[in-house]
Amino acid sequence: MKFAFAVVVFLPCLGGAQEPRFSWSEVAQAVSSANPEIRASEGMTEAAEAAVAGTWAPDSPSIEVERMYAPTGRSPLDGDEKSWLVRQEFDLPPASIMRRKAARRGAASAQARTAAVRRAVLARARAAFAGLRLVWVERDLLDQNIEILRRVARVAEAKVAAGRAGQADALKAQVELSKMQGMREFKDHELPVAEAELAALMGREPASLPRPEEPAPDAVPALKDLQLAAAERPRLRGAILEAQRAEAESSLARAELLPRFMLQYRRRRAPMTGSTHDAVAGVSLPLWFWGPASKVREADARRSASRAEADAARLETAAGVRTTHGHWAAAVRLAEVYRTALLPQAEAALRTAEAAYQSDRGGFLDLLDAQRSFLDLTLEYERTRAEAQVHRGELEDMVGKEL
Repeated sequence: MKFAFAVVVFLPCLGGAQEPRFSWSEVAQAVSSANPEIRASEGMTEAAEAAVAGTWAPDSPSIEVERMYAPTGRSPLDGDEKSWLVRQEFDLPPASIMRRKAARRGAASAQARTAAVRRAVLARARAAFAGLRLVWVERDLLDQNIEILRRVARVAEAKVAAGRAGQADALKAQVELSKMQGMREFKDHELPVAEAELAALMGREPASLPRPEEPAPDAVPALKDLQLAAAERPRLRGAILEAQRAEAESSLARAELLPRFMLQYRRRRAPMTGSTHDAVAGVSLPLWFWGPASKVREADARRSASRAEADAARLETAAGVRTTHGHWAAAVRLAEVYRTALLPQAEAALRTAEAAYQSDRGGFLDLLDAQRSFLDLTLEYERTRAEAQVHRGELEDMVGKEL
């Protein structure tokens, strides 16, 4: 008697062809346009850019109207002498130039920060996208194994009924089937969690999402090319621009020790002298220098800290590119080993164990072990593929572009 029960097809292309799918490009577009974190950073950049235009504007002028010599007991507005005064203070050119330079550097730094936030969020979204796809694949793999185990259980029961196997075989098949069903139920709980994580990054409320498309085969770029591209990493550029802004602010703090000019114009009308007018030019001296001097020390300390942060970002980027490139390449190579060597061998072993069990030349435990090994290897293969996508997103964050 023969029991054909395992035509094994545990391959990556799982799920019905009619299922709605969505691609990584759709996710990336939604994240870039609707993610709240990115939009908040863009708003801060707009504010920094808008502040540049106001750096040339001097302080607001003061305008005074005065009535003088009003007799006692009468309103001051009834005074015989009237005067109008306009006063305006100006910074010296070095202070204005440094203020504008610092604002421009701040706007450029904000732009780089926004680009860095976008790349970091996209890296998290790629990891969430890969995680969601992995849940779908694991569900399908478990569904296939549950169906196989049901057929194995039926074969075991038939062999027990025919006296060709012990009752333990049927019990072991039922135990394995229950275990697999529990794993499948757990994946049902994982799916909405993975969907909610990706939906949040896309700027949406938690909801069901279509099944992710299969990723294209990874082509890992050369390390040298990535190291060159990493020089334009938004986070690194932002740290460098922030150090330059701190440098400009240090110069501005020193420029504010310079005097400020004041121009004043007054026009009077009095009964005795008629209409007169006068002009005044003055200068303010920073006699209480300890206030501006403390700001200079503060700016210098911020400049030193910003330089150190730029150095740290440069070193972290250089190390991160090398490390993440190695992890990505290793994951891609390992997935290829699974696909071309380990999975075919495990499938052959499963077929052999199946044939041996049907012909009473092999034990039931050998069949279960072969099936469990093939399932584990297939899950490891898919998890390695997902891990490769995570490393790819991390590397895209470090080089500041899609790979």
